[in-house]
Amino acid sequence: SFVTDNEVPAVFCESTVEAGPKEQLVRETGARDGGTLYVDSLTEEGGDAPTYLDLIRYDTDTIIRGLTGDDAE
Repeated sequence: SFVTDNEVPAVFCESTVEAGPKEQLVRETGARDGGTLYVDSLTEEGGDAPTYLDLIRYDTDTIIRGLTGDDAE
């Protein structure tokens, strides 16, 4: 698969998309579950991405943690 052939360390899924295909990739390839990203949707106030700037911060942190395997905040 592309993920295995290219040694992709993590796969991500957008918040409004069903996570099933991402979970299948994780199972079949051994790639890490990088997490969920907010691409074009915000959360409610108090959520992970209530504003555009929060969305950018959240996604950046999620991508870094997903690619490095570092769970520290």
